[in-house]
Amino acid sequence: IRLDYQEAENARIQFRDELETLKYCTERTNSDLEVRRSEVNHLKKEIKSKEEKFAAVKRQVEEAKEALARACDNTLTAEERAVAADEYLDKEEQFVLEIAKEIRRLREQQFKKNEALQHLKSACNNKVAEIQGSKAASKNLLSKLNKIDQEALKQHEIIYNQDFQLQVLERKVARLQGERSDEER
Repeated sequence: IRLDYQEAENARIQFRDELETLKYCTERTNSDLEVRRSEVNHLKKEIKSKEEKFAAVKRQVEEAKEALARACDNTLTAEERAVAADEYLDKEEQFVLEIAKEIRRLREQQFKKNEALQHLKSACNNKVAEIQGSKAASKNLLSKLNKIDQEALKQHEIIYNQDFQLQVLERKVARLQGERSDEER
């Protein structure tokens, strides 16, 4: 019974340690999750800002094109205007391509951060499930430990009663053999 009790106590301690480890792991995962969420929000804001800048630059390009067209109409020949417009258009197209490339890079970065966030959420859910399982196992062990304690208490009562009956029988045997106690003399 003592060995069973000791094994149950050791198992309970081990489960408690595992529970503490899982709690720490969950807390760490939650903090990582919050960091990832913050990074994702920051990236969303950055993408929005870049898109707004892109739209503003696009408006400026259109305005500049109109201004260029008005200026060219007044001073340049048709061929000179075409060359100037092509050069200006090439520069603006290059700028637009760079902005589009930056937006694509930021979206890819956001996608990776979202994947990392989903992975952390999954890990967090797994840890919570492990903690729940450990709690249930700990409750079961505590229940078994209580049953063992009750059984040990019953065994002690039985042993005490048997010892008492044995002493009564030993006195009767001694009396039959002619021995007398100090009180009887």
